[in-house]
Amino acid sequence: MARIQAAGKGKRGCYQGTVPDTGRKVNVRYTVGGAPKVGPSVTLAWDDPPGEPGTESVLQNDLDLSVRTPDKQTLAPFILDADKPTEAAKTGADRANNIEQVALASPVAGSYVATVAGNELAQKNQRFALVLSDVSTLVKMEIDADGDGAYAPKDCNDEDPK
Repeated sequence: MARIQAAGKGKRGCYQGTVPDTGRKVNVRYTVGGAPKVGPSVTLAWDDPPGEPGTESVLQNDLDLSVRTPDKQTLAPFILDADKPTEAAKTGADRANNIEQVALASPVAGSYVATVAGNELAQKNQRFALVLSDVSTLVKMEIDADGDGAYAPKDCNDEDPK
């Protein structure tokens, strides 16, 4: 997978990781020192394996993104109802797309935790990229690669432990 670097004073607000299986998760903690001028977003993207033609599920490996704010609110991506595309998007679990984004409308200083969870993985070890759109106030980024609550510093040049 190609390296991704977020722009902004040489700081990197990205992470490439792997969700090993259904029910497993990876947490990325972004600590920001102040409110950015523009509300940032956290974007998750992954290459989904090809599916079988005619199957009901579009995604083979379904990952979910959520972001917990410093005040402990959990934010989910916006999703459109394919049957009602003219209605306003709602937040929730996206079961149709391999790119998900959570917008932080009123960001404040503090720690945000982005969680990438394996909702349903037909194939194990799904690689992904996670990017914070505005790193101008990023103080540090830490990774809990196995969801056990223990965080370690990491950036785009680090590889997942095997």
